[in-house]
Amino acid sequence: MINMRKRYGRGRISNFLMAFLILLACGMGIGYAALSTTLTIDGTSDIDRAVWDVHFENVQVTTGSVNATAPAISNDTEVGFSVSLEDPGDFYEFTVDVVNDGTFDAKLDTLTILPVLTSAQQNYFAYTVTYSDGTAVSLNDALDAGDTETLKIRFEYLTQTNTSLYPTADDSLEFSVAMSYIQGTGTPVVHNP
Repeated sequence: MINMRKRYGRGRISNFLMAFLILLACGMGIGYAALSTTLTIDGTSDIDRAVWDVHFENVQVTTGSVNATAPAISNDTEVGFSVSLEDPGDFYEFTVDVVNDGTFDAKLDTLTILPVLTSAQQNYFAYTVTYSDGTAVSLNDALDAGDTETLKIRFEYLTQTNTSLYPTADDSLEFSVAMSYIQGTGTPVVHNP
């Protein structure tokens, strides 16, 4: 009988240990559940459409300019005109807005003004492309989304005291300004006060 008691005693201990381990495992599970949390993120994201739209608008001829064909905008990106400057002191000047109606900031990447005048032509003819207040147009000038800059284009038959500097025959110049804008943040244009 002693052998049976030893077994029976060991059985109680192993049952007790088994019950203790089960209770311990249940307690740890309950503790984990009490200390854990499930996080859920719900939301909506709206993505606006992206638009690239840099173009010309609003051509205005400056008072005092000679009569000419009115500058006309074509394809929103080209301004065409024709003018005759007959006498020294004649000039033709107009302003045009460069508008960024897109959603991207833009900067001026290239600026090409043609023709390059010969040294003789520079004696009697001048042309300029500036902002309306006279500030120079420069590469990397910013044109942020929603902004407008006004350009001033001027052609002038210069008055000279030395009449030998004037042309001896009619001269015709094909004039063009090509401005290429690209996406990016440029240098803010600081206008003269």
